[in-house]
Amino acid sequence: MCGSITYASAGQVLVEYVQATQFVCQNCGAVNGQSYVGFAVTFENVGNSSIYIPAGDTGVSTTVPKDSILRQVTTVMCPGFFAIDKLDPGQNFTLYGPSCDAGYEYELVQPGSVTVTFSFNWTNNSTASTYPTDFPNSTTISAQFVFGAP
Repeated sequence: MCGSITYASAGQVLVEYVQATQFVCQNCGAVNGQSYVGFAVTFENVGNSSIYIPAGDTGVSTTVPKDSILRQVTTVMCPGFFAIDKLDPGQNFTLYGPSCDAGYEYELVQPGSVTVTFSFNWTNNSTASTYPTDFPNSTTISAQFVFGAP
């Protein structure tokens, strides 16, 4: 489903792939049978030192154009938890979005293409504890996706 991707990173993060998953909501009451899309971003620490990423329910930040084939639908926010994961050199990690603490999902309203922007923060500071203040490095990704009929 993914066409081309481009990204900018401050340092030792290599984006390996970006993936979209289209699913139909089953047993979902009023939205039963509607098609939704979730995303995953996998990246690797290609540097010589460990990096730390905000994990838990933080996920990857996702943005789509307002007039797009994806519509932002408000959902119940999860209680959420904040965690910090350490990635040693050579390790990879996957962040998912939108995260459950974002309070929304993306509904696929029609077939077509859309460009999605993703971003996440990270740091080399092993004592980081406050998000986003202690995570000054940012990776931003732009990916184009093509979806069939919802």
